[in-house]
Amino acid sequence: MVLNKNLIKNVSLLGIVRFFNLAFPILIVPQVINLIDIDGYGQFVFFQSIIVLLSSIYVFGANTKGIDYLTKINNNFHKKYLSDFLSTQFLLYIILLLLSILVMFLFDFKQNWKPFLFLFIANSCRITFTEFYYIVKNKLTVPVYLNFVFRFSILIGLYSLPDFFSNITNITLLYMISSLLPGVFNLFLLKINFFFKFHDIKKILFENLKFVHARIVISIKDKLGQILLGMFYGMEITAIYDIGIKIINVGAIPTSILSQYFLVLKNKIKIKDLLIYLRINLVISILSCLPLFIFSDYIAEILNLSNKTFTNLSICSSLGIVFISASSTLGNNGLIKLKKDSSYLVSVYFTTFFYIISFFLFLNFSSNTLNKSIIILPAVATYLFEILVRLYFLKFFFKK
Repeated sequence: MVLNKNLIKNVSLLGIVRFFNLAFPILIVPQVINLIDIDGYGQFVFFQSIIVLLSSIYVFGANTKGIDYLTKINNNFHKKYLSDFLSTQFLLYIILLLLSILVMFLFDFKQNWKPFLFLFIANSCRITFTEFYYIVKNKLTVPVYLNFVFRFSILIGLYSLPDFFSNITNITLLYMISSLLPGVFNLFLLKINFFFKFHDIKKILFENLKFVHARIVISIKDKLGQILLGMFYGMEITAIYDIGIKIINVGAIPTSILSQYFLVLKNKIKIKDLLIYLRINLVISILSCLPLFIFSDYIAEILNLSNKTFTNLSICSSLGIVFISASSTLGNNGLIKLKKDSSYLVSVYFTTFFYIISFFLFLNFSSNTLNKSIIILPAVATYLFEILVRLYFLKFFFKK
């Protein structure tokens, strides 16, 4: 395994993209809380979690299966495949958008329909930024610029016009405008041809059907906590849970970058390669946890959390970072690289089922005194269980 200069450059660029996608929300959380208070931020998280769960239907694993497919076909067919892929995604997106609007009016959600609708439209960037295409084409400067414009526009808006963005409706409007402009510009640059041909859409859907199921199940595992807490325990606890999960996702950025680029490498995976990946990711994930403790007082202050709450949250989050990094490596560079999609999906189902049970048990045993600082423990335990499940499947595919 040799990391050439081009690979290192692209790993760095993808790191910037991951930073914008995952770390940037944490940078603006204090300002959002300052503008609409902790309950308002919890409501924002609640809406966003529902939308991300729905978006798993039209995203269906573009950053895994899309990358894998594009690396196999001739470069001349990349644009054709991308057009078919995006056409299918947008068709599903439009159907879900219309269904969401219908549900809002049928069940008389008049008070909250605007923030929900604005956030839904903002999430179209998960299609329009076409990150998986640029990973394969080694042109990651484009999604870097796209994400910078998107996130920086939000940051400028929130800090320059605090009075205007003092309610959730206007904040979600800002998100929508900030994502639409760079997304449409990207599609214009790529000269995408949107042809909603039944044959091509059917082909794309059947090729990715397993990953549609997988993305839905993964999203349930990732967002069910926020949704249930928002429905039954209030928006403050929802906000704290979301902050903990965001810390884990941010800490896992470096290892997720390496996992995706190891996936792009066209070598046949061997057990010694996987062990090298795991060792590298283990060291990097541990190093990623250090800032949580070095700057704990400062981070706790900007997040408006007590030092004790943030310390406990940091310990839980650090375990989550290490576990999710190892699990991601075993899944992407193990099962997916070996073309064992069925085993990968079964492991996803097992871990999601485990998460649902552990989350309900946690809520049941702590129903009287729900500890905010360790609320992410069910998620952390699930990441560890996911490692064990994937190791169990991998032992059948490697010969010593």
